[in-house]
Amino acid sequence: MSNGSPKYIQLGIEDLSITPKVVAESSHGQHLTKFFIMSGKGRYGRNIMSGGEALAYYGGDTFSKTKPFFTPSTAFLAEALSVSKAVIQRIDMGGSKATLTQYIDIATETRTIKKRLPSGGIDPLADDLKVDVPCYKLRLVSKTDGIPVIQEGTMKNVDDTPSKMYPIYHFESLDGEFYNTLGFKIGPWTNLTKDTVRSVGQYLYGLTHQNNVDGFITSIKTIAGSESCKVGLADTIDPITEKTVALDKVFQSSVYNTTDRELPLIYPDTTTKIFEENFRTVAKILAINESNFINGDTEIVDSEGTVVDLSEWYDVTGDLATFEKESPMLNIITSNSTAGVQYQTIRMDDTSDSLAGFVVGNSQTLFQLGGGTDFAAELDTKQKRLDHYHSQIIGIMAGYTDINSQLQETVFNPESNIYDPGFPLEVKKSLINFISVRHDTVVVLSTYICGLDGETHMTPEDEVAIGTLLKGRLDLNPESTEYATPIARGVICGGYCQIAGSDYREFVPTTFDLMSKMCNYMGAGNKEWNELKSFDAGAESVADTIENIFPVFVSPAIKGKLWAIGINWLEVKDKETEYHWPAFSTVASDRSSLNSIFTVQACAWIEKVHISAWKEFTGETRLTRDQFKIKQENYVSKRIRDAFDGRFALQPKVFFTDYDDTTRYSYHLTTRIGTNDMLTVVRTSTQVVRKSDF
Repeated sequence: MSNGSPKYIQLGIEDLSITPKVVAESSHGQHLTKFFIMSGKGRYGRNIMSGGEALAYYGGDTFSKTKPFFTPSTAFLAEALSVSKAVIQRIDMGGSKATLTQYIDIATETRTIKKRLPSGGIDPLADDLKVDVPCYKLRLVSKTDGIPVIQEGTMKNVDDTPSKMYPIYHFESLDGEFYNTLGFKIGPWTNLTKDTVRSVGQYLYGLTHQNNVDGFITSIKTIAGSESCKVGLADTIDPITEKTVALDKVFQSSVYNTTDRELPLIYPDTTTKIFEENFRTVAKILAINESNFINGDTEIVDSEGTVVDLSEWYDVTGDLATFEKESPMLNIITSNSTAGVQYQTIRMDDTSDSLAGFVVGNSQTLFQLGGGTDFAAELDTKQKRLDHYHSQIIGIMAGYTDINSQLQETVFNPESNIYDPGFPLEVKKSLINFISVRHDTVVVLSTYICGLDGETHMTPEDEVAIGTLLKGRLDLNPESTEYATPIARGVICGGYCQIAGSDYREFVPTTFDLMSKMCNYMGAGNKEWNELKSFDAGAESVADTIENIFPVFVSPAIKGKLWAIGINWLEVKDKETEYHWPAFSTVASDRSSLNSIFTVQACAWIEKVHISAWKEFTGETRLTRDQFKIKQENYVSKRIRDAFDGRFALQPKVFFTDYDDTTRYSYHLTTRIGTNDMLTVVRTSTQVVRKSDF
């Protein structure tokens, strides 16, 4: 505005109603356990899932006790999923991927071309238009093995040489026999119009993803709820949506949702690839031949003798100069235009059969993947499979010792606990890596080894020996070298049992019951311990998820050894079949409050909150130090004050040392946690007095 000349100036809307951005927190609980499983399907990366999600994703066979995937870990996982979410990682057992390559098989032939009805329909009684016309016969052929390459086809050319077969797209799943049940149909897209074909630059098809289990076929719907998706065999853009229609890109990213956890997760577990050059080659061969005929010396008239307006019959222009360029607009799957008119020199062979490694079909055929296996061929016994499974776990757990591993990122890997379901000794040792670098984790080990030397039972001496060895390994991971604090975030459970009410009758360690109690008490998605499920005393301390507990009796002499090592045990409570936990201790000294599993679990969660607080406030420059201190303390306090069932006194504190004052970029954050004593020893006596003195 340069002067006062009368005018109005539109400044637009100033929006003062905007609310602060809120980032939704994760829906899993404080106690989040990690499991390693063998499964019949699913990806190898970690997933955080509820029971229903895990069942759908990894398949019912994974949780079937009669299938080779089931291990004690699976039994533990099923128990955890009955009340909380869990972190699940499928172990690679060396199986083979299921694959499917779709080919277009083309063969030359000569045919008599008859005059068409005015609509373009075929009239078998019509007069011949031309005889001995060079034509092409097409087949849809699939293979489930071999490398997708141009190769000899399943038909003969007019000169008796083999036809040629071009791969046009390829599907590849994950490992597993389950994926052999997956299949695809491809046919013309419903209600496709000539204008759409011309605007997109190619004919469009409907791809249907289906599952065929023993003849029972179900469609795998897209994120939009449709049973098929619109795809092309070339990478062109739909001008309406301004997105590609290429089959591989539509199938993988635009339709199936595998990453956005705010939407329903749809896991096709299948990658795709189109061979656009092959498709264009086939389309070009067919287009040139079709163009030579309709633009040749034979006038195209219908059965009534009227010269045909080919623009009504074809999606392409029909002009010899552009037909080749527009060849992708030909429908190579059913050889019909959008008007329903069959091309003059192209036809689909109607054979539907299996021919020596090939499946021949049409647009109604469900072409299924094949070749998928669950295990490597050499893993042909249960013991070999278990040995491989255990070696893979050891390799994964080694990553927790690497400070540069992605396993150190708590957003990607938010697990808090890992439980030993009776692993062999070397695997038990590897589980200790879980707490070696990260301080927001707790490891719960057992002295029991499932099926040790082919037996199910172990002596107390064996368990004490294993417990002693594990304690020694745990001692190598102190809580803090800065403050000279010995190991505390390790728990060892002695004894073994069977799962109560289960038809899985293998013996498992008593860690099963402790894990169940921890999941119930600490696993709620609101990240607060449930006061109704506290289990450190009374009826809730009874081991009600297990039965047939060994050892039946723990002598006082053994108890002292177990306690010194840090081994928890079960003992009879009020009746012969009722066992309870007399205490829940860690491997820390009983002179420390860290001797309680509840205290170390709270410390692990507070560490996660500290990490979250750093992520929230790092780089902050608007606040003074005093403001920064108050704001961060409030952030931590809000997330822990109701987290622990009122068990502790809690006080987060931000402070600055002389070093921090010097650097000007660092500070300290700590949380004081006040605990009650764990009372485990009672001295009893009975006093007798005269009633008159009472």
